[in-house]
Amino acid sequence: MSRFEKESLTNYTVPCWKCKEQVDEHDIIAVTDGRTSWMELCQDCYNFYLC
Repeated sequence: MSRFEKESLTNYTVPCWKCKEQVDEHDIIAVTDGRTSWMELCQDCYNFYLC
């Protein structure tokens, strides 16, 4: 099995910046100010704080 196949089978979780819930990295939304500041939000926090 190649490295890419192994990575596609592995689930990585990252914490949401606001609620600190562990979310699958594919479901996280990265938000930036266009310069250097950024945060990773789960879908619920994104909808609540930014929409």
